[in-house]
Amino acid sequence: MKSRNLLLAACPTCLLAANAVNTGNLTLSTAVYAIKGNDTLYVDIIQPKDSVTANCVKRPAVIFLSGGGWENQARRTALSDTYPLLPYFAGKGFVGVAADYRCDFARARKSGNIPDKSIGEFVAEHRLADEGVTDAIDKSIKTAIDDLFDATSYIIANSQRYNIDTERIVVIGSSAGAITALTAEHALCNNTEKTRSLPPGFNYAAVVSMAGGVWCAANGDSLQWKQAPCPLLMFHGDTDPIVPYATLKVPQKQWNMNGVKDIANQMQRINVPHILHTYRGMNHDAAVVPMNTKLDYIYNFLRQTMLQPQNNTTLSPTSTQ
Repeated sequence: MKSRNLLLAACPTCLLAANAVNTGNLTLSTAVYAIKGNDTLYVDIIQPKDSVTANCVKRPAVIFLSGGGWENQARRTALSDTYPLLPYFAGKGFVGVAADYRCDFARARKSGNIPDKSIGEFVAEHRLADEGVTDAIDKSIKTAIDDLFDATSYIIANSQRYNIDTERIVVIGSSAGAITALTAEHALCNNTEKTRSLPPGFNYAAVVSMAGGVWCAANGDSLQWKQAPCPLLMFHGDTDPIVPYATLKVPQKQWNMNGVKDIANQMQRINVPHILHTYRGMNHDAAVVPMNTKLDYIYNFLRQTMLQPQNNTTLSPTSTQ
């Protein structure tokens, strides 16, 4: 069978879920946004009921990427009672989008080309320089970024259907999803080839990272930004053993996992609105804790940087807990 790599920008009705589930004042529906080989990728879209009526005001959107070390992902994590991030934002007038992405690191483990360990185990055992490991991580992140950009393209192409303001699209990621989101923003700001699927000049309105970082080829002592990034809100535990708080270098392979501590210092120097919220003594739990304890905090950040940007001077760039 011929491999398919199809972006479903036209939103054919045959690919929409047969039923839309109403939850209170919110409407939840599911659509296929792309078919890539044997992988069918979905988005769940939760929004206020009046968003689907004619002449509704355009609404900002939040795209959520779950974690899982690029071995598994559960797009509906942020729709659950435990982590009600997307229903919360839909209740605030956003369109919430939970997006699938492919998990290539699981395929690398199954192939036998790398030792049968998780990324967290490779980090903890200081084995990122093992043969094939950094290449597998790099491919996994690039694949996830491709899928994020295609999900974004789908949302843009169908913005009229969902009443989305395409200049106010936010990405929120947890763990692997946060690394994907921050690394995607870095790619956009450097106009890499991977960004060609998006409209010229497009950028996200903000990125919210929960235990993330930027993975890229080593290039000097710090990240390079050809254009200033969008506002960044970064949650991280300063004892995270899986995604480091400070930059982790793999000099043998010329790759860096740029930590949020150093990213925040850069944002301060180049005057980009940002907050680094550090959980003192916390491990990788920062990947999920903000999803049920910091929703108002996230909303206020977006309100100040995106909904009412004239107020962003009130941001405090660092916060601890």
